[in-house]
Amino acid sequence: MTNFRKEMSTSPKSRSMAFTVVSAATLAIAGLYYAGLKSKREEQQESIYSTTVLILS
Repeated sequence: MTNFRKEMSTSPKSRSMAFTVVSAATLAIAGLYYAGLKSKREEQQESIYSTTVLILS
């Protein structure tokens, strides 16, 4: 079992696969973070708009 782990960790194919997986996970997390910020920003704008309409009417 130890030899299998040693071979997998030094395999060039496993390194590129690990890089791909880490990159994909990082991009997914960044995308979710950006979507959350965008959603929060839109929510705040709607809140300001509805408050302004209520005050003016």
